[in-house]
Amino acid sequence: MMNAHKIISILPINLEPGMIIAKSLYIKNLKLLSEGTKLTENTIDKIKYLFPTNPINIYKNIDNYELEIIHSKGSKEYLEVESDFSRFSDSAEVIFNQVMSNSKIQVNSIRNLSEDIHCQMKNTGIVIKNIISERTTDGYLFRHSVNVATLNGMLGKWLNFSSREIMLLTYTGILHDIGKSKMPSNIINKAGPLTTKEFNIMKTHPIKGYDIVKSIPYIDPGIEIGVLMHHERIDGSGYPLGLTGDKVNIYAKITSISDIFDAITSNRPYKQKQNPLKALEIIKEDSFLKLDPEFSTTFVENMIHYYEGELVKLNTGKIAKILKINNNYISKPIIYFDESFLDLSKQNNVFITDLL
Repeated sequence: MMNAHKIISILPINLEPGMIIAKSLYIKNLKLLSEGTKLTENTIDKIKYLFPTNPINIYKNIDNYELEIIHSKGSKEYLEVESDFSRFSDSAEVIFNQVMSNSKIQVNSIRNLSEDIHCQMKNTGIVIKNIISERTTDGYLFRHSVNVATLNGMLGKWLNFSSREIMLLTYTGILHDIGKSKMPSNIINKAGPLTTKEFNIMKTHPIKGYDIVKSIPYIDPGIEIGVLMHHERIDGSGYPLGLTGDKVNIYAKITSISDIFDAITSNRPYKQKQNPLKALEIIKEDSFLKLDPEFSTTFVENMIHYYEGELVKLNTGKIAKILKINNNYISKPIIYFDESFLDLSKQNNVFITDLL
């Protein structure tokens, strides 16, 4: 059922019978077609002849799902969260700029940002939707730090950590990539894959981050180690130390999960984002060898809860609603569209391209 409409501009060659003119067409002050006219084959032929290259304004119907997206992302709550996260990113940028200018980071600036992020966690569903919203690559590093800090705090809550532990996890998320402030800009902003030499340089950022964080007055030692180890993996395949199992700091284990999720679901200078269900699937696969299985399982199961009922875009261009996510086929849930149910785990040609 159609509920509303919007105006779009299309070329005459793409006009179809049944479309409705949204703006009257004139030739030398003589009205050819009035707004609201429903197009027929004859009127389309006339438009193609008289306006062969002129875009024509028509009404496009909006269905229930499109209206739901408009109302959701235009809601007061969503816009307030987006505004707050933009402000948080600006605060993170100030912290990174302090390091780049060789100034000392003040623990108060980290505490204030962490407390602001912590206050937004009460809006969990909106925050999760906001974290994966479409953004440019400009300022990626700062927004990424805020997103990882937020996801760290959420996972800490889901694991029933104490308030102090959750706050320290948030600190670790804010600072986990601070070592990248000392990386060459041509490597950080490179639009293509890094060479082996460049990647080896990039792999030093946890050590540089550790050196920066340990110089912050009154910072908790667990945060320092969490920053150093956030690229370690429990099977020993990580860096910079190649540690295994419980030798990897608990804050680092959690930060690695948040880091992976946000990196996969963000547009980066060298890589386009993937949808969050795919990111959760990757985290689940890595939980068998590389990531802490308890932390990964808790993260995946809680995130799935928030994505059931959300709207998605399919590769066919259709919009559908997620009804049920199967833990064994996370990126291929059961969906509802066109008044029918579809199990994507049994489909080869239909898949989700993005959450809306």
